[in-house]
Amino acid sequence: MSGSTGGAARRAAFLLAAAWCAGAGLAHGAGAAAAAAPDGGRLYQSHCAGCHGRDGQGNGLRKRGTDVPDFTSRAWHGGRTDAQLAATIRNGKGSAMPSFADRLSRQETQALVAHLRVLAPGAAPAPPAAESRDDFDDRYHQLESELEDLQRQFREASGRKRDP
Repeated sequence: MSGSTGGAARRAAFLLAAAWCAGAGLAHGAGAAAAAAPDGGRLYQSHCAGCHGRDGQGNGLRKRGTDVPDFTSRAWHGGRTDAQLAATIRNGKGSAMPSFADRLSRQETQALVAHLRVLAPGAAPAPPAAESRDDFDDRYHQLESELEDLQRQFREASGRKRDP
């Protein structure tokens, strides 16, 4: 009997340890995945709320005449795919919005896109283009490279014109 009592105690201790590990996000599986997933809301508050507002409406800057989107607008979401939102976050937009490619991982960018979608309940994103996200990224990087090449050529041509 004492052998079965010892076995029961060991099983109970094992189950308690397993439950603790799962609660701490250390167990393999869902607990670990949840612990590793970026929190889009937290990322939004720390990187975006300063310009776009805590609620996503961007009212503060819009009142000053700045063209800041209202992330709570269903119409705004309907005109943009997830890939377009991710590209804007990662690469910036003109001089008004900086690039976050050096500050956010691709997973964090996707978490932010998902959070933006939550700000307009019931809004449907624009249907994805025929290209996949990877195709979009590849094409974007190709165009970025071509732009850099053209800028280099322009600098070289401008430099030659100044030389006597």
